[in-house]
Amino acid sequence: GPDSGNTGIPDGLRGYGGDWRPNGNAAGMSMVSEPVAGQGQMHYAQEQVVGQGDDEGLVAYSVRLETTAGIIDIIVRPDWAPHGSRRFLELAACGDLDGLAFYRAVKGCLAQFGLPARRAWPPLPDDPPTGVPFLLGAVCFAAVGQDSRKSTLFICIGDMSHCFGQSPWETPIGAVAEGSLDALDRIETAYGDIAECGGGGPDTGRINHEGDGYLRRNFPLLTYINSARPLDWPPPHVPPFLPPPLLRQA
Repeated sequence: GPDSGNTGIPDGLRGYGGDWRPNGNAAGMSMVSEPVAGQGQMHYAQEQVVGQGDDEGLVAYSVRLETTAGIIDIIVRPDWAPHGSRRFLELAACGDLDGLAFYRAVKGCLAQFGLPARRAWPPLPDDPPTGVPFLLGAVCFAAVGQDSRKSTLFICIGDMSHCFGQSPWETPIGAVAEGSLDALDRIETAYGDIAECGGGGPDTGRINHEGDGYLRRNFPLLTYINSARPLDWPPPHVPPFLPPPLLRQA
């Protein structure tokens, strides 16, 4: 798999960049990017997101994760996954991702976050398939089956198009901006996969039962999200949303 450090790929050829659409183009946006090979993985050339959509405001939004590995900006794409992208924006807007660890981080594979959950978010219906591939930087909800996405997500830290995208709930909701891929490379992967999958990482049952204290005591090297906030959402015409009540924290 790719090295966890700097890959040496020029910025203009890393990740998706701002735009990847399998079918045509959005208002004010450039046409589909072509896949580019480099360093043993597929990614997409940079395309700039510009202009406005029609009734839905911007065709993309930005969420900034301020992490212990650096700033990771995520371009959120409602046109890729309307239900999932909305939930991610809500999670960030109400502070539910603040102070959470990348508790499952597998080198060259994925970095997962969202536990312990702060609220009992209801499950989302699956988004319609779009064919957007799981390249380096793809952001997606984790799920256990159909219509089961709630508040746990992962970021691909390698080209995972050979692993994900076959199930109806596996739909990217956005991608890491190319300028943040170096910070993505710095997410700590020393512990490997979670215990349930045979790795040396945390046990998710204990995360849910014991909270963040379990992680800090037993996995002190984990990368953390200090804060996560949308930079440009909600637009003025979107009515306020009411998140579920906070769960009692241990």
